[in-house]
Amino acid sequence: MKLRYIFALSLTLLAWTICAQVNGELSQLNDKLILKVWGTHYERGYAQGYLLADEILEVFQDYYYTMMAFSNPGHYNTLWSYYQEHFVTDPRYVAELNGMIAGMAASGTSLFHNGLGRDLSVEDLELANAVVDMSQVREGSPLELGCASLASWGVSTQQDSLLAGAGVVTRLLDWSQNSALIAHPLLIVHYPSEADEIRWAAFSYPGMIGALTAVTQNHSYASLNMGNDNSVNDLTGLNPILLSIRSGLERADWNSDGTYDSDDLFDAVTASNSLSGTIIQNLAETPDYFHSSVIETNNVTTIRRLYNQNGNLPGNHIAATNSFRVITSGTCCTRYYNIQDSLYTNPNITAKRQWNVISGAAGMENNLMAIQFIPSTGYILWSTATLASPAYSLPGLVLNTDALFVHPVAVSDPTSPEVYSLILTNYPNPFNPSTTISYSVPKGGMTTLRIYNLKGQIVRTLVNAELAAGAHDVTWNGIDDQGRTVSSGLYFYRLTSSGKTLTRKMVLTK
Repeated sequence: MKLRYIFALSLTLLAWTICAQVNGELSQLNDKLILKVWGTHYERGYAQGYLLADEILEVFQDYYYTMMAFSNPGHYNTLWSYYQEHFVTDPRYVAELNGMIAGMAASGTSLFHNGLGRDLSVEDLELANAVVDMSQVREGSPLELGCASLASWGVSTQQDSLLAGAGVVTRLLDWSQNSALIAHPLLIVHYPSEADEIRWAAFSYPGMIGALTAVTQNHSYASLNMGNDNSVNDLTGLNPILLSIRSGLERADWNSDGTYDSDDLFDAVTASNSLSGTIIQNLAETPDYFHSSVIETNNVTTIRRLYNQNGNLPGNHIAATNSFRVITSGTCCTRYYNIQDSLYTNPNITAKRQWNVISGAAGMENNLMAIQFIPSTGYILWSTATLASPAYSLPGLVLNTDALFVHPVAVSDPTSPEVYSLILTNYPNPFNPSTTISYSVPKGGMTTLRIYNLKGQIVRTLVNAELAAGAHDVTWNGIDDQGRTVSSGLYFYRLTSSGKTLTRKMVLTK
């Protein structure tokens, strides 16, 4: 019998024990599914297949087979043959999809597909995960995704007391109004055991393993829109674009240059040979790093566009709809110009206003997901559509990456990668005039504890020394390193020891 954990109408994810061979925990918050999976690619795929077998089959049948292949076995086989001839899937993801098929079978769910007259296979799931690319091959017009996104930061968010110059991005995922997609919005959180991968999460649908909209533990964000130039000059060794984006996000150092940054994503997309024209919004922000860009790519070329290149937006904004602005130019996009008009009317942005601007300027009835992310705080707002209403018009679920990326199982679980052993908290919170920060350093060694503001600037270094293993505490009284009293607001405190880092937030009220 399939094991499922339902947590209705609650923002608290409870830890439950599940079968050791199923490295996954499935939760439901309101109408949304959150799946946490850990271990190798195969183990993570197995967990998704085991816990979501019925949903995977429904999405495959109602969306991919019915809408994309018109319930036509002949046309489906044409798409399948094209994929087998031209595409090469990363072995890691083939292993994950093999695990998914094995997990579905182990759950007791029949894999038999009436339309195909056979059991669903790994190759079928590979084809479904190339849906963006294969839209150019299907009969009739290419797949139309009217997605839009807007990132803002710096002078454009400076006047907002909460953002105070930090970055924020809002994304509208506009896709086919398919009942299976609307019924099964999924946030899947990965805790890889591979040494060269980091934790990341994708806003997706059952059976889809690529990065359509994704965030990472390193506070990097990426989302995909369809582009308007599908020029082709090389059909050999094609890579599904959603898997290329995933690879650039989840690898700890994709380009082996010694750092994890937005170049990893850009280089991964550049190295892949995609079929369709796509547009990728990228935003990353930590106390030590900031980057915002739009990547335009098709089968011919890949170019990175910065906010002051061909964007024609005031201040620090960069937007993406479905028209290239560097690879090709001169294409009219009403939604982009509507965003432009709104920002010229008032270039200053709060998180709420950004949501309203992009919804009013680019909102469409087929908006299946609306997602907002503030990298500096880890804040996420996630809204999903109903059959009657687009996602952007409905209340969203508030999440935070600090909670999402905490591993859901005990340290003793042999199937789980190592969990954070650092402990970090403060009391009181909110506080005035002072708070005590308590922390544990299990292994001892060089330890730092610093306070940061919303712009990622160091406000106060409280600890920077070799410490013995054990519990410690220190009091912060709202004074910065120069002896000045800081203003009220949201601050972050970050503990680093033994190569591990943990960040928490606190509020100073005056």
